[in-house]
Amino acid sequence: LSSSSAASDVYKRQGKACTEQFRNQVLAVTEADLKRVASTYLREDAAQTAVITNTELAASTNLEIVSI
Repeated sequence: LSSSSAASDVYKRQGKACTEQFRNQVLAVTEADLKRVASTYLREDAAQTAVITNTELAASTNLEIVSI
């Protein structure tokens, strides 16, 4: 094996291990975890809404238009 081929094989194994570790961490999330995060970050008093549209349609809405 060439060194680049060996390095590629190592990267693939590490990539697969990393993907598997991430998947396991996601699967370990509990309902209590979701509720805790939601109550911390998804607050009605801080909610914002954004509408993404084209300029012509936006002009007819009488809403504040912010172009980025």
